[in-house]
Amino acid sequence: MERRIALAAMLSLAVGFSNSRAKAENADSPPLPVLLHWGRYEVQLGRLRLASTRFNQTKVLSVVSEDRSRRETYSVNVNHARMSSHYESQTPQRLLKVAFEANGTVSILVEPSGVEQPGFTTAVAMEFTQQPSGAIEMHVGEGADRRSYQAPCFWRMMLAEPTVCRQHLTPVLEGMRPDWGLNETASGIEAELIRVAPNPSGINRERVRQLVGRLSHESFGLRQEAQNELVGYGQGVLPWLDEINPDLLDREQLHRVASIRKAFACSIGDSPARAVALLENDKQTWIVLLSHDDLDCRRLAAGRLSRMWGRPFTFDPTASPDERIAQIETISRTMLR
Repeated sequence: MERRIALAAMLSLAVGFSNSRAKAENADSPPLPVLLHWGRYEVQLGRLRLASTRFNQTKVLSVVSEDRSRRETYSVNVNHARMSSHYESQTPQRLLKVAFEANGTVSILVEPSGVEQPGFTTAVAMEFTQQPSGAIEMHVGEGADRRSYQAPCFWRMMLAEPTVCRQHLTPVLEGMRPDWGLNETASGIEAELIRVAPNPSGINRERVRQLVGRLSHESFGLRQEAQNELVGYGQGVLPWLDEINPDLLDREQLHRVASIRKAFACSIGDSPARAVALLENDKQTWIVLLSHDDLDCRRLAAGRLSRMWGRPFTFDPTASPDERIAQIETISRTMLR
């Protein structure tokens, strides 16, 4: 009890200074991001974010466990409302680094030490990268066992690679925030997608393209009208905007498309309903669900994809796994080229 009181006192003192050191009670204590609650981490519109901080200044704390088996450093940096955080943990089993940058970049590194100890799970190498825009990437394993995964957003990766994410990615993220419930949210998103699969899409692809073209019209009124209509579709319009090559847009169009994206930004995390609004007009989401273990889910996904594509394609949801894999590869090449 006295040790716990001493730890609490040292941590409370550390919070008041920009750089401090303290000694943790033992190697089983919760990691510093959990103990200190300096930052709030969220998934917003499918992107990992440091959503808020408790302070308006930089805080840094380094801790060494009493048995010296774990060393941690945690910092939160605030500069004119631009927030970032960095966490590093070193144990005999592995080195862990987690960085949330102010520009939206997120990087995670798990580097095994190669030392095996009885009673401890052997660490597996993992790298995760989210750039401010574009696809997120994850690499698991080393050498010949290294596997790479890519998806346009966090939830799509959770849908496409649930086992890999639950084994290697969400445990690290929930080490930063134990109440995050990422696996449960992903399950809720999948269930909601299956529920809405029979519904027609409320957004017409060609209409979106027409409206984006009108964003550069010489008439300010028509430009504004087009932008308002695109915003009126809700965040489900974002996948359609993602399909448009930005190199083909002029400065006015790029500015207005950025404003549309900003209109859907908020400080709260994604709920299943909010994530589904983002994903349900994304063809790749339904292509992913063509691989689902459940036959009814595969049928619903094929039906939704057929309505979105507007053309016939070959997919037999009752075919063997190998046949379905070949069919899905053909569908992906045709629809996503």
